[in-house]
Amino acid sequence: MRRAFATLVAAVTIGGTAFWIAGDRPTPLAAGSAGAEALRMRDACRPVDLRSAEGGEIRGVEDMVLLPGGDTAKDRLVLSAYDRSTGDANPDLEAGLYALTVEALVAAGETGGVPPLARLSEAFQADRPLFPHGIGARPRPEGGHRLAVVNRRDGDRGGRGTVIELFDLDGTTLAHHATIADPRLCRANDVVPVAGGVLASLDGRACEGFDRAIELVFAPRRGRIVLVADPAADPAADPAADPAADPEAVSEAARRTDAGLATGPDAVAPEESAPLTDGWDPASAIGTVELANPIRTVADNLAFANGLALAGGRLAVAPTRDQALLEAPIDLGGDGEPTSIAAVGEHTWRRIDLDGGPDNLEVARDGAWLATVHDSLIGLAIHRTPWLAPLVEDVAGIRLASSHVTRVDPATGRSRVILADDGDPVFPAATIAVETGAGLVLGSVTEAGLLFCPGLSASAGPPA
Repeated sequence: MRRAFATLVAAVTIGGTAFWIAGDRPTPLAAGSAGAEALRMRDACRPVDLRSAEGGEIRGVEDMVLLPGGDTAKDRLVLSAYDRSTGDANPDLEAGLYALTVEALVAAGETGGVPPLARLSEAFQADRPLFPHGIGARPRPEGGHRLAVVNRRDGDRGGRGTVIELFDLDGTTLAHHATIADPRLCRANDVVPVAGGVLASLDGRACEGFDRAIELVFAPRRGRIVLVADPAADPAADPAADPAADPEAVSEAARRTDAGLATGPDAVAPEESAPLTDGWDPASAIGTVELANPIRTVADNLAFANGLALAGGRLAVAPTRDQALLEAPIDLGGDGEPTSIAAVGEHTWRRIDLDGGPDNLEVARDGAWLATVHDSLIGLAIHRTPWLAPLVEDVAGIRLASSHVTRVDPATGRSRVILADDGDPVFPAATIAVETGAGLVLGSVTEAGLLFCPGLSASAGPPA
């Protein structure tokens, strides 16, 4: 068993009881808490099998983005897929970035067939590893889209090999733009590309080993959001000057020289609450690379910073271990690009409590946040533990890793569960939900294919 994962399993086994007693245990979605308007995945959705051109099963679509094509039939999903059960020594041959049209998805959902996919990253993977995790997209002024992708080159354990890849997508042609490598990015989880760089969530600071296991079990507030400059836009801003540097050795210094703001919800320690603005004006431009340092901390002291979303003049983050969604205002320039975080601090975050641990975030068609939420983080951890999951799920018959999809209205902060699993999940460990004109589409960090819920709208509720 891989060293880092074995360490994590041991820490979960030993520390789980203490973690549970400490009161930070997740709250599973009760049978009736979804509300009358929520649909059950078992009733409203159907699985869609995904296969590569060679016929291999595509598993682990942990994240995806929707690229509008002018109408629903031409809309495309870009899938970030990697089977994390294969292990570092046996890389998933089907890992990569895939394009799927909504039209093909709908047809496959109706017939039970396998939709055709375009493997976008085939040329890139000819001579470089790609184990994609979080993904984000934005339109390019000259046409097409800029994609940002977290590439966990060391496999599921993440670690020091993690980088952020930037691509330009035109149709089904994917051109590599730049690789952003820095030891401080070893825990990159999700990304949102912006002009001149990318916003990234870092779920912790320890890259691997026992320290990383401690972060996962006891959830210290070591997550943050950073702004990373595009090195191809300004070669002098390449942060990979010393990729062998120990991230733990530089983390405290980086916390200040990165010009971070110590932020977070109410549990931020008093000594952490003062803004750390050494060398940085909080109103400095996000949309440029004219920065003294290529990596800037936008928000700090988050309990496992996970999904990110940017829309309607607001930035949202999913601190999974806080069981909440946090959002804050972000200034918009005349061209609609983000230009600065508007006084992001502990008093400007709005906290919206959720029934579980949120994973990825997306923006619904009406501008609402869509959060895919794990009912039990301990259940998810057991489900993802290769030797423990069969004992609990198969032998003991306890089904784990159920999830639900919550809609959050940015105007009011009100949340509503629109889709829920039950005690016997049909699509365990769902991590992403995207709204298309044809319905909701879900991906899972562990399961094969997708889950398609035809006709389900995030704004209107269940279909008639």
